[in-house]
Amino acid sequence: MPSPFPGMDPYFESGRWSGFHSVFVNQLGWEISAKLPDGYVALTEERLIVEEVVEEPRRRSKIFTAPDVSVVRERKSRSRRSATAMLEPPMRVGTAMPFSYPEAFLEIRDTEKMKLATSIELLSPTNKGSHRNEYLTKRERALVAGVNLVEIDLLIGGRRLPTKKPLPNNNYFVLVCRATNPTMTDLWPFSLNESLPQIPIPLKAADGDIAIDLQALFTRIYDHVRYARSLDYSKPPETPLSVTDLAWVRRRLKSKGFEWNEPSS
Repeated sequence: MPSPFPGMDPYFESGRWSGFHSVFVNQLGWEISAKLPDGYVALTEERLIVEEVVEEPRRRSKIFTAPDVSVVRERKSRSRRSATAMLEPPMRVGTAMPFSYPEAFLEIRDTEKMKLATSIELLSPTNKGSHRNEYLTKRERALVAGVNLVEIDLLIGGRRLPTKKPLPNNNYFVLVCRATNPTMTDLWPFSLNESLPQIPIPLKAADGDIAIDLQALFTRIYDHVRYARSLDYSKPPETPLSVTDLAWVRRRLKSKGFEWNEPSS
């Protein structure tokens, strides 16, 4: 079944983003590779995202709880009888361990010296949230180093990328900053009721651009992975939509035969 939306599907942001991100970046890499002229290669790279566990606030209490002295002594005596005996703790809690996961992005390099020509990012919740500062540092280094930068923002939530003037009031954006003019950024704004645009992928100035049709790419991914089977259109998306956009999503789904289940009172 095709996607019920004309362009980006807001339900990916509700819970399928991680898998969609990986598939999209890999498919985009293959699409670019098929169009690259001789002398370039498109590589899928990964960075490791480490999320720290937020510590629960400590509860203040005047009561100090300690294990019973007799129990401690009993355990000590048992440990003397058997060197291999395991002491039982008075309580057990979960370990606050950070968790990590890989996040993919694309690089286009020349094959002569493997010099980076273009960096391509599909923005993620971490780019726009908890790891925003790290990402902004990376993009600044790319711009200063004379690298073309393509940023595809298919997320409504999170903080937008910084620009000298505020971005227009659209849902999604593609930003292309060329190494030949890093002080200016080409912008493709679009919204829920619009198709994804066709965008340029700049190479070295002498080699021009290659064109990528994002809507065709998205449609192929949606159909191939059969996302219609895993996205739940029977309830509102958890994406942070405006009241107007949420109403549009409901009307759009209803026109495609989907009705939201009303919560029982």
